Amino acid sequence: MRNFSIFLFLSGLATSVSAVQLADSIADFSMVQGQNGWRYGYYDVTQDGINGTLPYHLSDFQLMTQNDGTTWWVNNINSTTNGYFTRLYANGGHGNGNDAYPGRLRALREHFAIRRWTSTYTGPVEIELKIRKIDTAGGNGVGFHVYRNGTSIFGPNMAFTSGVVTTFLISSSVAAGDHLDFALDPWQAQDANDNSQLSMKIYAVPEPSSVISLSLAAGLFSRKLRTKQKPS
Repeated sequence: MRNFSIFLFLSGLATSVSAVQLADSIADFSMVQGQNGWRYGYYDVTQDGINGTLPYHLSDFQLMTQNDGTTWWVNNINSTTNGYFTRLYANGGHGNGNDAYPGRLRALREHFAIRRWTSTYTGPVEIELKIRKIDTAGGNGVGFHVYRNGTSIFGPNMAFTSGVVTTFLISSSVAAGDHLDFALDPWQAQDANDNSQLSMKIYAVPEPSSVISLSLAAGLFSRKLRTKQKPS
């Protein structure tokens, strides 16, 4: 029975160091920019195409400045003249297209809706990404992107009918101060029915040497206990 308890202790110890959760976009979501390492913003693709250099760069990220207690946005989405659909909420958001939707001008700008996580950790990470179309009534689909310091590491698009959650596991590495940007893209700049889930959990993955050290320590610990249990 004692050996079984030792096995459970060692197994639990191994599990606890195998992956440590660093961030959870839903649980960490707040109306305070920078809280829990998260910032909520957008990429003005139209402006970048005129004044900057496409595609997305780290410095293209702009903070959203308005919220209603549950949702971040760029400006008043109810305005028929210059309101944008661009917004973020706990488990997803909506980009803005430059297509002239009937009755709404929206300044004819294309926006990616982006949540940014800034790391205080250095080492390999695994990102558990969940995506789906919440609004499957129409549109032409949505693009999903993950950028590390402005460089794309993931970027599929999803058909407008894809209402089932799809999970992706992305392996990467970060240093303290690095930025991971998670973006919703109004595919081909068309934003009709683009309400979508984009949520993620980020885990620190121990270096192989740490796992080996743990295994050796566990073996020595078990051997020492067996030695103590031998009759004199």
